[in-house]
Amino acid sequence: MAAFEERDGPLFFGRDREARVVLDHVYASRLTVLSGPSGVGKTSLLEAGVAYRVHQTPGRTAVVFRDWQGDVVGNLKRAIGAEVARVAGVPTADPDDSALATYASRFAPVLDVPLVLLLDQFEEYFVFHPATQRVDLLTMDSRTFPVALMHLLAQPECPIHVLIAIREDALAMLQRLAGSMAAVLRSYIQLQHLKPAAAIDAVEGPLEAFNRSRPGDEPIRLEPGLAEDVVKRLQSESIDADLAVPEATSQAVGGVDDIQVDVSVQAPYLQLVMQRLWAEEVGRGSNTLRRASLRRMGSVPQIVGDHIDRSLARLNRSDREIAARIFQYLVTPDGSMQALGVGTLAFYTELPDDRIASVVERLCRSDMRVLRPLAASGIDGGERDARYEVFYRALVPGILDWRWRHVGEQQLTRGRWMVVGVALLAMVASELTPGFPGALLTLARSTGLLLVHAVLLQQVYAWFYRFVVALPGGHTLSAHRISFVGGVLGAVLGLLWLSVTQWPAGCRSIGDLTSAGYAWNYLMLMPTMLVGSVAFLAMRAAGRFALRVAHVRFSTGFLTAYIAIVGASAALTAYALLGRWPANANIEILQPSVISDCAELAVPE
Repeated sequence: MAAFEERDGPLFFGRDREARVVLDHVYASRLTVLSGPSGVGKTSLLEAGVAYRVHQTPGRTAVVFRDWQGDVVGNLKRAIGAEVARVAGVPTADPDDSALATYASRFAPVLDVPLVLLLDQFEEYFVFHPATQRVDLLTMDSRTFPVALMHLLAQPECPIHVLIAIREDALAMLQRLAGSMAAVLRSYIQLQHLKPAAAIDAVEGPLEAFNRSRPGDEPIRLEPGLAEDVVKRLQSESIDADLAVPEATSQAVGGVDDIQVDVSVQAPYLQLVMQRLWAEEVGRGSNTLRRASLRRMGSVPQIVGDHIDRSLARLNRSDREIAARIFQYLVTPDGSMQALGVGTLAFYTELPDDRIASVVERLCRSDMRVLRPLAASGIDGGERDARYEVFYRALVPGILDWRWRHVGEQQLTRGRWMVVGVALLAMVASELTPGFPGALLTLARSTGLLLVHAVLLQQVYAWFYRFVVALPGGHTLSAHRISFVGGVLGAVLGLLWLSVTQWPAGCRSIGDLTSAGYAWNYLMLMPTMLVGSVAFLAMRAAGRFALRVAHVRFSTGFLTAYIAIVGASAALTAYALLGRWPANANIEILQPSVISDCAELAVPE
């Protein structure tokens, strides 16, 4: 769910009309406010729609600014100076102690058209500078950003027109600023999600542009009717009922022109579905995006759930544990969202503030977008008071499902290792107890080893799944195919290890095992289990290498190697289970003499 950048302008479709209307408003008014719900695509519209179009016209300038931390005025001066120097060919003016309006007015002689200043994600200014919400503008230092912006807009000779892009749930933060800027606030645009026709254009347009950029390669095609199927699915499977029946308008306060924007398709879901479909088809070597693949992907909630799984799989084990504990308080069991600060989360989870802050920051990054920051609500105005909530309301079901599975896996893992511990204690006790019945001794050995390898087998499968879903670049298998492949491969290799490491359990007759040889058998068991652990680690390393080389694509070579490994492992396992392996050398039937010789060498008198 990453936003489009300006360089993606040739691939940005579905927002042509909105981009033209925004440009008309910006050039007609000194100040424009653009609002919309989270994830509607405001950043993409400003970058790949507005700024890209401005820069296509020689001599025109535009700056997309969202660096709200630290010295905002100084950062803004540097951005404006760099843009004017690039377009007008004048030396970059170093930001000095002069006011923002004074600094910007220096560029009036070299700018034929006003510079377009696009202040994106404006709500984050209040996150990093919460004190500005509690101080009257008239008492603020003239060097602070709100006052500097107010003075810049109040000077008609200043060659800058400003657009403020802000989430609609943060519009209240602009009330005091809007009151001070009422004289220049001429237009307000409320942006919502895509109309069905625009959503279809957003599916078909980028693919056509992509094919044109690769004239010598085989084009990627859409099966007829796929774009319409995608849009219909997104309309019928909307997760957020409040957004399923949208209503969006754009008002021109100064009489520019009104627009009506019907909303039917939520842009984030469209991006998730198409990214997943692309990965499915291109990953298997197909050059056609097909409707059958769309049906196999499952419902939109399932695709969103896979996005949560893949995002959180990038965290290490300790960070996933912290994330699960954070979600316990950010999302209630009934699906309600809460916005909490780092200090509050640290208090609830009884974890250090820095650990909570580190994980929250990871979850807010653009490559994950699971959480988002909100403006502070505390008393002291420090960064500790910044609050965080789930990025999209539609992610809540996926987060609840992930946390339920994570907690369940933790409980199962603890239970498994408790069983392993009891099994090992029973094995040690049976080996070190003189006169222990031979049948029970063999049973204890076999059962203990079986339990140990069952846990190792489960760990192999869990690692395999987490590693594959976290692979970068979209070269991944579907969740169902991962379960099947991981389960089969892990089961076959696990049975092979079990057949080999069962050797000490039955390498001699029961009578010999119950005599003076029990201590030697116990000592022999330890290195055998160590060899099994080394094999376990080696398989993980080999699997990691193979997956990275093959990018989890079912190429002919990868598939052939996979079938060969599975076939050889299955054959060896069957050989062992039929009594032709030393593991079952105590079985009288099908017992070649060579097995007895091996047993004599393994356990001397």
